[in-house]
Formats: sequence, C-alpha cells, structure tokens
Amino acid sequence: LRGKVRFLLSRQWFDMVIGFFIILNSVVLGVQADWNVQHIGQQEPDFFGVSEKLFAVVFTTELALRIFGYGIRRFYCGPDWRWAFFDTFI
Repeated sequence: LRGKVRFLLSRQWFDMVIGFFIILNSVVLGVQADWNVQHIGQQEPDFFGVSEKLFAVVFTTELALRIFGYGIRRFYCGPDWRWAFFDTFI
C-alpha cells in the first residue's frame, strides 16, 4: 500500500490538485473576510463553515498521505524537510 501511495504522491496531477485547493482556499478566505467586513455583527453563511471543514479534511489527508507514503523520518528529515514542517504547522 505504501508503494501505491508513493506512486500517487509522485504524480504531477496530484500536486496540481493540491495547488488548486490551496488557491481555492485563499479565494474563499478572501471572500469570507470581505463578507465579514461588509456584514459586521451578522452570522456568517453556512458555506464558510462547510468550506473550512472541507479544506481541513483535504489538507489533513494530503499530510497524512505524505507521512505514510514517505515514512515519518524521510518526510521530516529528507531534502524537503522545510516544506514538511511548513505543511504541518500551517
């Protein structure tokens, strides 16, 4: 199973999908901030809460796949260790 996960992680389209979610998350955060500025004191639409949970699941799943696929030592001590810590703490 680890080999299949590593194969998935090595595909360019996987990185592109994750990049798409990062950009989409940024856009949604911007829209949410704008909405909050224009509607001070009002309850946010459910869409924002649902989208936060969706992005949390996507990014947590990506992190878990990378840790499982590469192994915890290679993930955190390998050549991309800076990105690994950045992904973990963001």
